[in-house]
Amino acid sequence: MRQMNKITVENNEIVNVCLPVIFFKVKEYPSRVFAECPALRLATDGRDLEDAKKMFEEELALWVGYVSEKRNMHKVLRSLGWKLGKRYVLPPEQIDTKEPVRPVALNSANLSIPAIA
Repeated sequence: MRQMNKITVENNEIVNVCLPVIFFKVKEYPSRVFAECPALRLATDGRDLEDAKKMFEEELALWVGYVSEKRNMHKVLRSLGWKLGKRYVLPPEQIDTKEPVRPVALNSANLSIPAIA
C-alpha cells in the first residue's frame, strides 16, 4: 500500500519530507509499544505510546546526525529505495508487514534532506 507523504522544498536547498510512523503492539511483548518508519527502516520501542514517541524522536535524531556527519544521506536514502533528483524526492513504496500487529497510533516524522546539486 502506498502512503502519501507531504514534501516541501525550501529555497531549493532543503527538501522536507513528512513520513508516516506506525505505533503498534505485538502479542509476544504485550507491555511494549513499538514505533516504525518503514521509509527509513527505523524502529524502536517504549513502555507506552508516549515513551515510544520519545524513543523514536531520539532514534531519528541519531540517524540524521550520523548520516549528516558522514555526508552520505543521499547514498543511504537511495539504498533504502528512495528516488532522488534535482526537483523531486520520492520515498520508497511502503511494504505491508506480514507480522500480526495491533496498531496503536499513526504519527509522522519530519526529515530534512539537502537538495541534490
